[in-house]
Amino acid sequence: MAKQQKQQFLITIALVAILCMCQQSWCQEQHVEPHHGTGSHVKRHPHKVHYTVCPDEAILKPCLCRRSIITCDEEMDFKLAAIVDAISAMANNDSTVSVKLFARLDIAFSTETDLPDNAFKEIVADGIWIMAAPNLKTIAPNAFQGTDNLTRSLDLRNCPQLDTAGLFDIINKFVQLNRLSLMNINLETIPGQAFKSLDRLIGLHIADAKLKSIGDKAFVGLPALRQLNLMDTQLSLIGKDMLAFSLNYDQKMNVLLKNNPLLNGSTFDPEALVQLGRPTLLALIAVDHNPRQFKVLAEQVFKPFLMSNAGNQLIMSSNGYLCPDKRNEWLVKDRKLNRRLFYDQPYKHTVQC
Repeated sequence: MAKQQKQQFLITIALVAILCMCQQSWCQEQHVEPHHGTGSHVKRHPHKVHYTVCPDEAILKPCLCRRSIITCDEEMDFKLAAIVDAISAMANNDSTVSVKLFARLDIAFSTETDLPDNAFKEIVADGIWIMAAPNLKTIAPNAFQGTDNLTRSLDLRNCPQLDTAGLFDIINKFVQLNRLSLMNINLETIPGQAFKSLDRLIGLHIADAKLKSIGDKAFVGLPALRQLNLMDTQLSLIGKDMLAFSLNYDQKMNVLLKNNPLLNGSTFDPEALVQLGRPTLLALIAVDHNPRQFKVLAEQVFKPFLMSNAGNQLIMSSNGYLCPDKRNEWLVKDRKLNRRLFYDQPYKHTVQC
């Protein structure tokens, strides 16, 4: 019993980590240490990054800067080009640091309709968060030129009119990226093999009510990926190669499927979960108004998943449950497999039918 409780505790911690990544901050700590101009380069360190100090308030008005995080929101009535020009001029006039690396740019604008090439000029940021742009329609192919080879966190959200046709070509230029969030950006499809050359990407969060399809092997080009969240979509099928990842049996993978109302325990291709390439923790989180969304787990889908790798596990939310149905007996009666199904509440590690 103690062993089972310990295992459930570890599973619960894992799920908390998964859900934590769904929040706006991704629980990402910013180790901000302003640079005081004593050297000629911005230093990178795996645990501590030296960021440039904030510009004078007069340069940024009406935007703000705190701890090297520049914030411009839609209520400030700002022009992005004007702010960028002012900061770029400051950078050109300061020879103490060759690169001005800010901790983050938090931008929300109501009037901008496009981001042109080289939109950020001399500004380089560890994180770029475009949090709301209701009228943004286009992002030029080289809009992030100059920062895209250094930025590690990119967040695009609440851009309901955005043309996403060339979006992944833009994203693939962020070669240092380790976290990416795409939320409510008019994303209807993710093409096959969408992600390339993002060898450092660890966490990928996608939530878009317009998303209906994901092409084959869209994520296979992400060798470091450890967390994939697919939320609030209109996906109606998990295809055979949709969740194929690069082979790495030593790296644990977390996949969160949450609030996808058209999915259920039978909307998976029979081979969808046997080609993951890694030991995988799969979380099936039902929508709040439909606790029976995953009431039946198709044997031809989930039994091969659990048997294909000893590290594969299932988590179901406490607001959803399996029904007393003969179609679930394969899991209820097999104690070894049953022990690898968990709920997101402590010590509910057996199927209660």
